Amino acid sequence: YQALRGEPLFQTKKKAIENCRRAGLPVTIVPTIVKNVNLNNIGSMIDFLLERVDVVKGIHFQPVSFFG
Repeated sequence: YQALRGEPLFQTKKKAIENCRRAGLPVTIVPTIVKNVNLNNIGSMIDFLLERVDVVKGIHFQPVSFFG
């Protein structure tokens, strides 16, 4: 998150997922995938989903897009 969004958002997003769990709301994770930034973390993202499969129902990988 720091490299892509300029903010350390991981803890905030984990808290949001926990809040959704308590509210009974399912979550789909949509990470933006960027070569040399997080492409090598896809396995960790799948593990994250599997550890929270009661609330995280899917993961949709979004490839980065550059427009200009």
